[in-house]
Amino acid sequence: MLELKTVKPTKGKINMCNKCQKQSKIKFYNNNPVKILLDLGEYSVVTLQSGFSDEDIFKIASNNCEGCLTGMAQYCNHEKLELLATDALEVLSSNVGCFFVLNSMLSDEPVEFKRYKEVIELTKKEEERFKEASVEKFKTLEENEKLKKEQTALNDVLEDLQNSINAKKEELKKLEKEVEKLNEVKEKNKNDTSTPKQELKMPSANVSDENVVISKEKYIELLTDSNRLMILDNDGVDNWGFYYESYSEFIADSLFDLTEGFNLTTQELQEFLSEVELSKEEWDEVLNLVTILSEEKNEENLEKLTDIVDLEKMSRIECWVHAH
Repeated sequence: MLELKTVKPTKGKINMCNKCQKQSKIKFYNNNPVKILLDLGEYSVVTLQSGFSDEDIFKIASNNCEGCLTGMAQYCNHEKLELLATDALEVLSSNVGCFFVLNSMLSDEPVEFKRYKEVIELTKKEEERFKEASVEKFKTLEENEKLKKEQTALNDVLEDLQNSINAKKEELKKLEKEVEKLNEVKEKNKNDTSTPKQELKMPSANVSDENVVISKEKYIELLTDSNRLMILDNDGVDNWGFYYESYSEFIADSLFDLTEGFNLTTQELQEFLSEVELSKEEWDEVLNLVTILSEEKNEENLEKLTDIVDLEKMSRIECWVHAH
């Protein structure tokens, strides 16, 4: 059985041997501060501490000092009250005496401190999480703002494209209507057998080297055709569908009618070529092409013919034929 050596406290303090004093330290038992007097392995001998700090003792002395309470310095006994309070607390602590406790029930700090530290640790973790969440939220807001700007820009582009598409649709509708009208006219002309194909007219006229004498009715007809052509040019007929589509065929048919039975002497041929501004080789090619096209028309030969004889030269040929 373990034998403890006890001594009575002197002036409220517990006397311990040097070894015990070196080993003594403050622990907490049932949330109260205690000092270890002797460590016995599984058990320890401890004594209860007052737990009052110097600040607490100062407040006790101040609350009981007549001079401090009244402000009269001559009645101040603050220092004596501090000593009395210190001695009283030490006596109270020494009267508690020593007792055995299990070392497993001793802790380095009060339960409140442990809980406080846990709360502080949790608070720090939550603060870190909050900071991370704030940073992530800020990044998300930036990304959202960027995406909103991109969406706005894309919406503007989409709106422009939609407007352009709508405009093109309107243009397409107009073109479809024009094509439909032209197809109707073309189909009508194709199916209309009552109106014969307009043939080249051979108006009676007296043609000299410089002047052409025609009838009044023919002059009025030419003026009417000229005015009609001027109106069509002003209306932009050159931009219409099927404009000049029959140009090449008209040249070929007209030359076929004009050259039918065409038989000139060498002198007449020279005068004719000089008047119409064609060479002998070009005229021979014209006659050859007219013969071929009278049997079968194709785009290649029609293009060759109109490259040699345009509308002006064909009019010169027609004028010369009428004069001779």
